[in-house]
Amino acid sequence: GDNLTFELIQHRFTKSAKRVILERFPHTSLDLNEENRMYKWGKYGRGKYVYPKEAAQ
Repeated sequence: GDNLTFELIQHRFTKSAKRVILERFPHTSLDLNEENRMYKWGKYGRGKYVYPKEAAQ
């Protein structure tokens, strides 16, 4: 048979992205609670909120 591959993409957000998401989609079901996320420093000195490693596996 054919092989099927796929990639899971995690939702992550910055503080400014969270503000925009909530302004445009006030009834979103996305979990935007920083307490449920881990803060990870990214390129260029900016950080973002990502899922903890346990949840990402």
